[in-house]
Amino acid sequence: NLAMHLEQLFNNNVWWAADGNFMFKGSQSGPGGDAFSLNLQTFAMPAAISGKFGYSFNQASSDIQVIPYASLGRALNYNGVAIAQNGFGSSYYNYYGGGGRIEYVFTPRASIYFDQGIGYLSDPNQGKYNQDAMSYTSILGMRFNVASQFQIAAQGSYNFINTLNQSLGYDPVTFYHQNTQQNSYGATLYFAYLFDRESEETSSRHKYNYVNPILADFDNSYTVGMGYAKSSNSYTGGNAPSINSTLNYFSFNVNHLFENHLWATINAQLINNLNQNNTPNTIASHYTPTYIGFPGALNSKIGYGFALQHSAVQFIPYGNLGLIMNINSYNLPQNSGIMNALSQDMYLQYGIGGRVEYAITPLFMIYGDQLLAKMQDQSTLGINAWHATSTIGAKLNPGSVIQLGLKGYYDIINPTNQASSGTTSTGTYYAANQTTIGAELEFGIRY
Repeated sequence: NLAMHLEQLFNNNVWWAADGNFMFKGSQSGPGGDAFSLNLQTFAMPAAISGKFGYSFNQASSDIQVIPYASLGRALNYNGVAIAQNGFGSSYYNYYGGGGRIEYVFTPRASIYFDQGIGYLSDPNQGKYNQDAMSYTSILGMRFNVASQFQIAAQGSYNFINTLNQSLGYDPVTFYHQNTQQNSYGATLYFAYLFDRESEETSSRHKYNYVNPILADFDNSYTVGMGYAKSSNSYTGGNAPSINSTLNYFSFNVNHLFENHLWATINAQLINNLNQNNTPNTIASHYTPTYIGFPGALNSKIGYGFALQHSAVQFIPYGNLGLIMNINSYNLPQNSGIMNALSQDMYLQYGIGGRVEYAITPLFMIYGDQLLAKMQDQSTLGINAWHATSTIGAKLNPGSVIQLGLKGYYDIINPTNQASSGTTSTGTYYAANQTTIGAELEFGIRY
């Protein structure tokens, strides 16, 4: 798994954290069914995103804080029961819960913490096998501040999921067994950057080290957003009509401009809803969308900001590296099972780009971004592609630490080989030429 954790304790003792995980490799042993979907019974996999919101009870005379919190999230639920009933696009859980966290700072540089969460996994698709469940997660970890702004953390976790539907289990009609409980053990290693907002005075001095501190007021932020897009997938050969898609998705972004002018951003996306027409008339396409980038992606950009000395303008050339999932109706028949699809039906993306930012006032910024990347297909089809994304956007800092953002983009994916235009042996065509136009509304916090 790739895991991301973001946490902040505000001066008023309000505490919040965001977590995301993304499985990019997996294997399975043990008995399985004969059909594609029956050889995996795992709950709440392969990706999830969640937030925790609480209040820290602490005292200056003590090195302990206790945080009760509420939590909210979304977890994909790709398993042999959910997919067979609902398809990939509708196989997910909504998570509602709460818990408590206790942390003890035993030296000025290190702390240990324990987190206990209890949540309700709501299956919104009330099919024959409703998989509503309770989830219990225990986390024990330790954090060590290696330097003033660098931290290493390690944690172990245990998760128990118990389904509430009493009809699950053994089906005497189909002779299938469905799991009703799941025990998971795991460990995670984190490498973290520490930012500091101890006081407005400290924050102001910190930003004076930038060429133009106004730019840091916009670039140092984390945001959540909702995006909307319309896409068209066309064929290089054949006479089939284009496949049209309408979708919305959740977006999570972390942005940072370092004092040495390094600029970095991490973006994660998880599709919330997808509707398509003109899809191929196959069993695979009935359960699986024909859309490049389903169910989501994780991308990073690292560059260097060239800020003009007497103007709030910044030019940023950057490199790009990411993973774009591609659980696609064309890939699916090539796989032996769901775990096999999750482990290889994705693109490795790498490329370059450029960005220009202009802070018109301390409250308002506009920017443009152009990315050009190569998409290396990790599936057996080998449909490699070029990827170009053009973005224009604006950020608004209305006051305090709040930030609002709006952007529009145009995205093109073009295959680089003939896999998308049919083969002499099968005459199969793939709608691998994809163009997308979209917009995204963001809400965030500056630090």
